[in-house]
Amino acid sequence: YNFTTCDATGKNGPSQGDCDTNYSGTTLEGLVNVTSGIQNWTVPSTGNYNITIAGAAGDGLLFVGANGSVMSGEFSLTAGDVVNIVVGQMGGPGQSSEPGGGGGGTFVYTGEIGGDGLLIAAGGGGGGGEEGSSAGAPGVDVQRGTDYAGTPTGTIGEGGAGLLAGGGAGWNSDGGDSEGSNGGDRFTGGTGNNYVTADGGFGGGCAGDFSDGGGCGGGYSG
Repeated sequence: YNFTTCDATGKNGPSQGDCDTNYSGTTLEGLVNVTSGIQNWTVPSTGNYNITIAGAAGDGLLFVGANGSVMSGEFSLTAGDVVNIVVGQMGGPGQSSEPGGGGGGTFVYTGEIGGDGLLIAAGGGGGGGEEGSSAGAPGVDVQRGTDYAGTPTGTIGEGGAGLLAGGGAGWNSDGGDSEGSNGGDRFTGGTGNNYVTADGGFGGGCAGDFSDGGGCGGGYSG
């Protein structure tokens, strides 16, 4: 079963129609319900399932965004269980010399957002900075999200703090805003403002900031 963005882009996830179209003729045809961009799939038979996921890349123009992380694991699933899948989407590129938005994280879980049903999560990559700044920081596989310099920002499972850009969203909380950038929400990406047009990607990525900072990626910790 290959779950995708269903060709959705930006801060909002796919619609039901997007996924109906994209999964037509595949093993997922007619099996995916979409709620607020989150894809819901019912386990067909009890057994062990190998799940491999990737967070989305950040974007940028003068400086490239970084790739998201990749995670894999085997999980015991029961027939009839509903599995919720958030497929992270790439952050926006911005215009001219603007910084790019952060990539969204990818999540697979049962139950409620922020609950104990999380199976696996992969963080998104940071967006590229503005002119005179730097490339984005890659998504990380650890439980503490970091900024471009490797300094931890999001505590375990929480959204990242705003610094040179807003923070990416975590599993338990939204990302914080900076002076000129909106943090990512669970799971909507942060919205650009009058100074920066690059939104964060669906999956909790944040928007870029006019102080040169590329957007931060969403993940288990922002």
